[in-house]
Amino acid sequence: MSFDVGNRAGDDGLAIDWDARAAAFDDEPDHGLRDPSVRAAWADRLTAWLQDTPGDVLDVGCGTGSLALLAAEQGHRVTAVDLSPEMATRARAKLTAHDARVLVGDAARPPVGDHRFDAILARHVLWTLPDPDAVLRHWHTLLRPGGRLVLIEGVWGTVSPVGIPAPTLIRSLTPLVPHTHTERLSGDARLWGRAVDDERYVVVGTTERDVRRPPLPGALHHVELWVPDLKAAEASWGWLLGELGHVREQVWERGRSWRRGDAYLVLEESPDLRQGPHERRAPGMNHLAFHVADRAELDRLVALAPGHGWSPLYADRYPHAGGEAQYAAYLEDTQGYEVELVALPDAGA
Repeated sequence: MSFDVGNRAGDDGLAIDWDARAAAFDDEPDHGLRDPSVRAAWADRLTAWLQDTPGDVLDVGCGTGSLALLAAEQGHRVTAVDLSPEMATRARAKLTAHDARVLVGDAARPPVGDHRFDAILARHVLWTLPDPDAVLRHWHTLLRPGGRLVLIEGVWGTVSPVGIPAPTLIRSLTPLVPHTHTERLSGDARLWGRAVDDERYVVVGTTERDVRRPPLPGALHHVELWVPDLKAAEASWGWLLGELGHVREQVWERGRSWRRGDAYLVLEESPDLRQGPHERRAPGMNHLAFHVADRAELDRLVALAPGHGWSPLYADRYPHAGGEAQYAAYLEDTQGYEVELVALPDAGA
């Protein structure tokens, strides 16, 4: 079922009585979604993660049904499942006016018979289950061709962290789906009703490429960087691209690629590469620039970047080296390649 860090299963070594917790479950901002701004933030994300046209959505471990309700309000036909009868009762009350059904059952083996779905939604559920890989394989069998797994997970705690790191989840999905997309959610305080300092993310795995929304003509297809040292480039760029929501897609002897949406970035140590250092001030490409969620997220990345092979440029003018109207950072890797990170405007700024 959906729960926040304070309600982690097994924190005290005892099974949690979810029936007993149901009455207060919605008090957490991201559970009850009572704050309009929190509700709107989750509604926006679901719109992006679920299919454009109404479909059949299975919400496993639905809790009190807040996300299931958002999906139903967007026109989807929802089946919600939770192991707790009391949670299911509350979810049923929320969904009573919609094309939805609520079942009591195990998230690992939802009691849906031979019904198949266009999307399976799970928030902070998978990491609590004994065999996540087996669960993913079973959920995959419940999807129609072109269906999606929308998996909201994280890692909580510093001394004894629990959860599933995003790279681990992506590796588990790779044999099941040809395409994955990930987004870091920790930096969006609107989703949680407050700032959070743990790692929260979503991975959307699609059983086949979504052909209903082809790329826009003229949109960027990919960028290819030839690098003299692939191992060093992968260490720096792989970290940064992962933090920015790109997912490693292809691996071959002399290259790697990372995808976000329709575009991807390639690092290749080509045998045709001419010798000599990269000089960003010579004719040609000077740098790549990426959006960052907000100023706090940009500050976090800038603080971590030196540990991953990036050196700050124009540090004495950070964060306004690009002008007072822009909150940005400029970084250079060990091989002389530059990136610019630009923070999206903070709400109310």
